[in-house]
Amino acid sequence: MAAPMTNISGGNGYSKLMTIDEYSPRTVVRQSDDVEDVVKMVMRLYDKSKAARKDRESKWDTYWDYYNGKQWPTKRPANRSSPNCNVCRSTVQTILPILTDTSPSFGIVARDPADYEYAELMTDVIAVWWSRRTLNHVVVECLMDAMVTDVGILKVIWDQDADDGLGDVDIIVCDPRRVYVPGNAVDFERNCPWVIHEYYKSRGSMTLKFPKYADDIKKVRGAESVDRDNASDIRVRVMSPVDRDITAPDNWQSGSGRSDNDDVRVWEVWMDDDTVIEEEEVNQDGDKVKVKKKKYPHGRLLTILPDAKVCIQDVANPYRDGCKPFVRIVDTLIPRSFYGEGEVAPIVETQRMVNRTFATIMDWSIMMSNPCWIVDANSGVDADMITNMVGQIIVKQPNSVVQRQDAPPIPPQMFELYHTLTRLLETQSGAMEVSQGRKPTGVTAAQAMETLQEAAQTRVRLKERNLYVGLVQLGRLVVSRMLQYYTEVRVIELTGRDDRQGVWPSYVKFFVEHLTEDNMRFMTHFQPPRMWGV
Repeated sequence: MAAPMTNISGGNGYSKLMTIDEYSPRTVVRQSDDVEDVVKMVMRLYDKSKAARKDRESKWDTYWDYYNGKQWPTKRPANRSSPNCNVCRSTVQTILPILTDTSPSFGIVARDPADYEYAELMTDVIAVWWSRRTLNHVVVECLMDAMVTDVGILKVIWDQDADDGLGDVDIIVCDPRRVYVPGNAVDFERNCPWVIHEYYKSRGSMTLKFPKYADDIKKVRGAESVDRDNASDIRVRVMSPVDRDITAPDNWQSGSGRSDNDDVRVWEVWMDDDTVIEEEEVNQDGDKVKVKKKKYPHGRLLTILPDAKVCIQDVANPYRDGCKPFVRIVDTLIPRSFYGEGEVAPIVETQRMVNRTFATIMDWSIMMSNPCWIVDANSGVDADMITNMVGQIIVKQPNSVVQRQDAPPIPPQMFELYHTLTRLLETQSGAMEVSQGRKPTGVTAAQAMETLQEAAQTRVRLKERNLYVGLVQLGRLVVSRMLQYYTEVRVIELTGRDDRQGVWPSYVKFFVEHLTEDNMRFMTHFQPPRMWGV
């Protein structure tokens, strides 16, 4: 039995239907004559975005170092203690499990009672798809980016090679350092006319995808060479003219076991384009009239090799919804800012003070347990023979000094400062003892414990609402991809579903049928469970 579930009209943004073949990964449109101006325009946008977030981007590596325990400078005297009281990591690992404990996802809610059955089935489709693509790990990875680098970015794409060529929707966690937006952007849906996604791809895959530009791809330097040139290095590089003219062979392998020329840098640019063109149309009277229309009504997609300054793809946005395929998730919202604030940024300075205070206490403890020796030059005792061995006998000359110098006692204010800083870290991070499953000191009543637990989750619930906003945007993009590309018959299994007629069928076949350019319908076929004889 095949029955339509719902119709989607062009008013929701689906003004034109595109088949999967219209955007094949190997479809290439040769750029126009003004491609050089297009590349220059994109490079200007890239420079503006990078300059707008320069101060913020310079701190991201520090945040990750603090999370990973690299909290002391490398050039530190060997005789000084370098303790690591990594509160940054414990804060993230306290809040992250609370946010993901319920396996956050999204579902479909029917706006019309006639669409109830469609919404229920689509919710099951999304649940099966979420499990198959193991997206719980994707959410965790994105949240970690949001907590450490101030923003997490997800990319929703159609993977034509998934499921043995049948294709499926996929979600990629983008490195926030490789996604560039306008300086005044608030979200991917607000004040964001363009997005540049920078990534590295192997030469082989790029040549296979864009065979017409194989020569341009071959000339581009490798990713490792580009990274070395862009890295901040204060050392002076001296190279002779002979060395400068020497070119490494194509099959040269670096120490990492891979060629420096394996990967090339790619810019994928998603942008709104208001370019207007004139087309001839036949009106109701049968006369031909010229009508002005947007050349890219759903947006524009550019693929550029920035190191070669070549545009290898210039096509319309392949996704019918016209949205940029990105979703932003923030840990703490900052008004009128694309980037939020993570868990590490507010506590970095306090973490540094805690480490220094604890290092002072450790140095004093070491000095008290192993004080220095005072030995007169005429004592007749070899200083190298003096050890801390218990019961050691030292023979010296008369009227000479060989003694240990006790360290002065550490001020009690130092311990009070350390405890004050640790309490300050708890206040700044919101990760209290009760949030970590530890009983607060002096609290024994069950009702008081429950009240403290509820209060400790207040800030976490705000972060949960920020995650909810991102999941709603993610759900819209995922459903849009499914309605656009699920044109082949697919099968899902339903379990634990009951209705008024009894148990639902075990398997459901479904696909999306495109009726016209403006309408589609969801087709299903229920297959009852198979009965086996004894």
